[in-house]
Amino acid sequence: MRHTTNTLAAVVILLASISHTQAGDMTDEQMLKRAVEVIAKEDASAKVTPVQSKNLHLGTWALMNPLPEYRLFCARLNPGKEIAAPNRRFLAVKRTGQVIESVDGAKFAQLLTAEDKAKWKDADYRNAAILWVHVMSKANEDGWKVLEKPEDFTKCHRARQMQPLMGASKAARVQRFKTPIRDPLVPSVSILLTTTQKREQPLMGASKAARVQRLRTGSG
Repeated sequence: MRHTTNTLAAVVILLASISHTQAGDMTDEQMLKRAVEVIAKEDASAKVTPVQSKNLHLGTWALMNPLPEYRLFCARLNPGKEIAAPNRRFLAVKRTGQVIESVDGAKFAQLLTAEDKAKWKDADYRNAAILWVHVMSKANEDGWKVLEKPEDFTKCHRARQMQPLMGASKAARVQRFKTPIRDPLVPSVSILLTTTQKREQPLMGASKAARVQRLRTGSG
């Protein structure tokens, strides 16, 4: 009888150990399902996706997460019923099943502080910085990008310029690029170009001495 009792106790301990291991070893798919379960209690129609930057011009950018024990998701609540901007919420799921239902820059900074970064490489710090910037604003889900070099900005800017020209005639496209374009992403550049053009316009056809005098005085 005592042998049977000891055997049952060993089985219970073993099952508890297996259960704990499984709970702490949730796969990425299980973590997504866990996030959906939590959000569904508030809104069954909500759409939950891994955090990402998705934009017509910039494409879709799935953000890399340097925290192996967590996955970050974005929930869009009441999709299609929003009065203005999409109603979004960032949340984090730990591999144990624990859910942080609201994540912002401050909360993510706490997770970073608690993380053991002894084996981190430069790429991990970079990815952490990108994620921190992303969760600071829910609007980042609509698209943003880290520009590694000047050419990256040129590609983004040119794509924005070309969008209204799709299907336009060649003459229309040429005329568009001859016309100064104000871009809300770079207002300082637009203002600088406009000011320079205004300053130079009265000098067209003036003598060299007049142009030099005008630039020296800085009159507008």
